[in-house]
Amino acid sequence: MLQNLPITSFVVQSNPLSLGGLAVVETPRGGPEVDVQSEADSEEEDFEIKPEDNLIITGHVEDESATMEVYVYNEDEGYLYVHHDIILPSVPLCFEWLNHEPAGGFGNLVAIGTMSNVIDVWDLDIVDGLEPSFRLGKKASKKKKTPSVGHKKSVLCMSWNKHMSHILASGSADKSVILWDLDNGTPSTVYNPFSAEVQTMQWHHKQAHGLLTGSCDKTVRLFDCRTDSLFNEWELPGEVEKVVWNHFEEYNFLASTDNGQVNYYDVRNKDPIWTLQAHTKEVTGLSLSCSCPGLLVTGSMTGELFIWDMLEGVPQKVDAKDTQVGAIVTLQMSPNSPFVVCVGGDNRENNFTVWQMENSPKVRDRFSSRGLISAESMEAEESMENVDITAATT
Repeated sequence: MLQNLPITSFVVQSNPLSLGGLAVVETPRGGPEVDVQSEADSEEEDFEIKPEDNLIITGHVEDESATMEVYVYNEDEGYLYVHHDIILPSVPLCFEWLNHEPAGGFGNLVAIGTMSNVIDVWDLDIVDGLEPSFRLGKKASKKKKTPSVGHKKSVLCMSWNKHMSHILASGSADKSVILWDLDNGTPSTVYNPFSAEVQTMQWHHKQAHGLLTGSCDKTVRLFDCRTDSLFNEWELPGEVEKVVWNHFEEYNFLASTDNGQVNYYDVRNKDPIWTLQAHTKEVTGLSLSCSCPGLLVTGSMTGELFIWDMLEGVPQKVDAKDTQVGAIVTLQMSPNSPFVVCVGGDNRENNFTVWQMENSPKVRDRFSSRGLISAESMEAEESMENVDITAATT
């Protein structure tokens, strides 16, 4: 039951926010004298988000209450705290950060998929916001005799296209994928070759038209979004939990399943490069280091978190971590710190943690001498304009 999952999903974002407004600090009546200016300065310092801070957006469910919590994490100074939170009208199932404002320009927005069929998009620059900035989709109304727009059931996953910033993809329990045009808030393309729920997806890191999806029908599909129907597919031995592109390679992706496997594919071939029995239950967390080649982290409903080295063939286990968050519901590596991972679980007393993996001697020994590849250097590599990942599949 979702009510038993205090942390449902989160996204880690490195971009700083320009937030406005401070809580009012008052002198208590009849109480001791308070240095209002000192407390105000202290609160303002806590409220400020520095360029070196990471933002971690989490979905928190407790009983009938659902909230979005915005954490501030600073790796160098070692602090982690809730900056602000927002009460949500429905249980959050997935988040996706985006900076595309429909009116033009850049923003700090987060799209939230929920138990509803409607996607809420909130402005993170507004701390005390009561309503989303805009919504994608609409519920059907029997009274007004109007049909629903968009998905028919819960939204389970989303992925924002950073190369075509007006496009957001979403997958649903209604067995469909929708490409949304953020500029007008309407579906532009609908894909529905699925026979079960779509619960994971990711756009290709360099090619704007390549969308990878995973479904409970035990199939990974790669869509060429320049068309309405073309896709390639790979059948897996279990329901697909997560799909992740290897951003160090142009053709390769990872897919995890509910039977504990992680499979590694080259889109030009049908058979996997390797298959790893990583866990005994669902692999609900699957993430690659942003800049350390080969560093893979997996997490499972068993509560296990494993660190792997996949640089040379079938991954070798480097270390394991007891995060004490219970069954791991979600995890994600930092977008700019190669050895920082965030983990969310179902332990009500301790459902969220951030782990600096370099504190592990085994991780240091294995990866500290490995050359890091920055995002800037990856973007500066030779253009892939003449490489088509969808045309390359067989």
